[in-house]
Amino acid sequence: MELLPDVICDLVLVKYHCKNSVMLVVQLARQSALTLQSIDIDSEQDIDIAGLVKDADNSYVTYPHLVILKLWGPSHNSEQQRPDFSGALPFPCLRSLSVGYDYPFGDDTFFRGNAASLECLELWMDNSTISMLRRLNVFTPFSHPRLQCVKTGDLDGVLPDTFATAAEAMQFYLSVAPGASVREIKGVLSGAETALAFSPSLGDYSCIQILSLPFIPLTLWDAVSLIKSLPLLSDLYTKYPSIGDLPAGITLAELPAYMLSTYTLISERFRCWHLIFYRVRNPYDIVMCMLLLALVCPNFDYAVTDPDDREPFMRQMEKAIASNEFRKYVPRLQRLLFHGWQGCQTVSR
Repeated sequence: MELLPDVICDLVLVKYHCKNSVMLVVQLARQSALTLQSIDIDSEQDIDIAGLVKDADNSYVTYPHLVILKLWGPSHNSEQQRPDFSGALPFPCLRSLSVGYDYPFGDDTFFRGNAASLECLELWMDNSTISMLRRLNVFTPFSHPRLQCVKTGDLDGVLPDTFATAAEAMQFYLSVAPGASVREIKGVLSGAETALAFSPSLGDYSCIQILSLPFIPLTLWDAVSLIKSLPLLSDLYTKYPSIGDLPAGITLAELPAYMLSTYTLISERFRCWHLIFYRVRNPYDIVMCMLLLALVCPNFDYAVTDPDDREPFMRQMEKAIASNEFRKYVPRLQRLLFHGWQGCQTVSR
């Protein structure tokens, strides 16, 4: 039966388990293409993404007013069966594109015609997608002037087939929008590869504001190195940290004075260290890392992902601030103690 909808501007489908529901939304999207401004499909069932672009009679569909497209769910096209739609111009005005799972096309269908309008990109880039983007020169230094947020996934997933090193992978992701003022890079790197990826000799990453490495348990010194290397960094997502090896001849009690004398002020922009997989028995190390970093980052706040952790964390924080090592620095640490929690959001998918 043919659908006869009224004028529809937004389509939303969240976590429907019925495949027919997903098919119905795709059909409704095609029929309402001339008026739609946003499409948001979050499904555990296969999404016929190609069906948004090509109608049942093989004619191409265009969404002239669509500015937000979010498709979070599996596509029924395998890597070997991703369709090419070289004659289509389906999304000419997109501002925000968010695609979960694998990229569904064999060409640049999603990016065609919207280089001047695209502001936010969230895309899982596997080897096939990266090869396509590079082959078709989808991203060049001045191609996407409004792109402000780039969120990509899993650096290790493209090694070694596409890039020889993690540093090369990082450089490609950063080259997607070299003029962007906000960069959110998700990835999985070992400590050695992280240091390599951020070596000053491998490029300028000074524009990064948000860095997400959720499976990496950085030490305090790793964090200091990253923050010093990234002057605009405001948010860091990692696994719970540790203090790591102490500098030669420095005791734990001497660390606060050592931090201030050695690093002075490394960043006024850094504000949140988001802790992923925070659940640990003893928060002492984590609290010490936060307090020591707060001494050299005056606007630093903190966050944990689970609200249930707040009470024991705050108890440990108050106890540490009252200790001899930190008592004299209370004015510098009050922001961390009283304002940090509310100032940060937990990590989102």
